Amino acid sequence: MVMPRTNDLVSAGEPDHHAGRRERLKFAHRQAILDAGVRVLGAGVCDSVAVDRIAAQAGVAKGTVYNYFADKAALVEAIAQSVEARAIERIERAMQDLPSAAARLAAALAAMFEIALLHPDEAVILDRRISADCTYQSGLAALLMRELQRGKFSRLQASGAIEAALILHLSAMSAATRLFVSKRGGWRINEAHALISHCLVALGVDDEQAGAQASAALLRLL
Repeated sequence: MVMPRTNDLVSAGEPDHHAGRRERLKFAHRQAILDAGVRVLGAGVCDSVAVDRIAAQAGVAKGTVYNYFADKAALVEAIAQSVEARAIERIERAMQDLPSAAARLAAALAAMFEIALLHPDEAVILDRRISADCTYQSGLAALLMRELQRGKFSRLQASGAIEAALILHLSAMSAATRLFVSKRGGWRINEAHALISHCLVALGVDDEQAGAQASAALLRLL
């Protein structure tokens, strides 16, 4: 009787533990590259030299980077997508269970400011992504658009008004992110409060309610 070889058992349905280890190692390498990419691109390193820096910080050879990403553009996009996904998760957590679109939009803006303060490298990448999103198709844009449409705000009834409000809110996120990152903790809460209030007033929320929503959103972060 001929005994089956180990490889035959694996192919017949036995778990390939070596393959499992390989997959875990590949995942770890890819994640290390993405994490290093956040640090490098978040520090403002020029894209033309970023791959060398990213590989060095990830502890892999430059050629290894291209085993996981087709080219530099694909790498930069993957880094931006991973950062945006984390930001959306934080924003949605901040918006959770809030009763109105105005409250949720205020919470979204406040959460972005918190990201700028606690994760400045990610905020730099988010700012670039928002600024480059000329078609407003990013995940952040979709999240804001959803709330603008659900809110039925009095000043968004005219044609094109919702799109203009989306641009306003994305611009506020981008500008405030740059401001807070550059100040590195030297910002004032009244600056954030004023910006959130102005965005809500532009939608037709009255001054008092806009101020109250801004205060509540910022207090939830403290």
